[in-house]
Amino acid sequence: MAPLAPGAAAYDHNKIDLQKLYRLLQTTIYLKEGIDAATQVIALALDFYEATQRPPLEDDDSAASSAANPRYTDPVISELRYRKEMFGGTLLRLMSLRYRLETINSIVSC
Repeated sequence: MAPLAPGAAAYDHNKIDLQKLYRLLQTTIYLKEGIDAATQVIALALDFYEATQRPPLEDDDSAASSAANPRYTDPVISELRYRKEMFGGTLLRLMSLRYRLETINSIVSC
């Protein structure tokens, strides 16, 4: 066995609670499913909002009509896009955690 790096603790396989590790792996799967569902809902809300709140196009002055239409607000669209990106970032962190847990599980299982 290779020598440990300075400050590194010895790895004792007997001290790892496999039931807790399994529950953590299960929880990451459930969270991923929830984040996927939330991302889809946000995407649908964004599509719906853009389709229904977009001002009608007029031949002569479409820019003026979008400014005059109080229902059309760019902050709502940007907020929905921001939330979608935040869920995407959370999903990446969650998948990273899941891979780490799977690595620990494979080490312990040996």
